Amino acid sequence: MSRVYYCEPQQSQQKGSLEVNNTMIRRVIPKGTSMEPYSQEDISLMMDHINSYGRGIINDRTPYQMFEFLYGKESLRKLGVNLISPEEIILRPMLLKKN
Repeated sequence: MSRVYYCEPQQSQQKGSLEVNNTMIRRVIPKGTSMEPYSQEDISLMMDHINSYGRGIINDRTPYQMFEFLYGKESLRKLGVNLISPEEIILRPMLLKKN
């Protein structure tokens, strides 16, 4: 059974960490930028970087580490999720620049 929760409009405090992820996404893909040029591989790379970034609310652990603790490394491997080392995390538009 799944439960669905709908947040009230203009109530960002009901969205929890979703707002943090949105802010980090906007560091890489600025608001108003078309998503059309980005492939699934680009988005997955961006999310690998975002999910490898430590969060104060979880004692500076990363979302990647928390997921690994709860569901195991094999689940992450099957999902194609990769851990990025802290010194290699890029949360700027240059992450997805096409060469």
